[in-house]
Amino acid sequence: MKNTPGNHGIFGELKTQKMARAALPIIVLRAQERRTITFQELGKAAGIKNVRRQGGQVCDRINTTLYELEKSDDWEFGEIPHLTSIVIKKTEEPSNWMLKQITTESNMPLSWEEYETNYVQPVLEYPHWDKVMLVIVEDL
Repeated sequence: MKNTPGNHGIFGELKTQKMARAALPIIVLRAQERRTITFQELGKAAGIKNVRRQGGQVCDRINTTLYELEKSDDWEFGEIPHLTSIVIKKTEEPSNWMLKQITTESNMPLSWEEYETNYVQPVLEYPHWDKVMLVIVEDL
């Protein structure tokens, strides 16, 4: 799954943009540790009070920013995996928000094994999260 452009990235004064700026390094650290994170854990760590309502918006802001970074002329580290794929509902269960982002030919739900292989592993194996953070921090 690729990052896609939304209405807003993480830069700006919208409440969810501020939350996304707080959430991004937490999610990147989990990716570097090769671990998933639940929406509840992320909400607690990033100060997202209503994670059920705002979690998807926060993820969308992050995905938009990563899309813009990947498409910039200066980015030379290839396709950035869909980072927020590692934000899950609970152990071995993708979030409802993430499942809505995925379209399958049969519209059949994915097993955890399929989800993990196709969406989580590319994030955990991406070797350039430090470079992603370096560029984004420069923009802050």
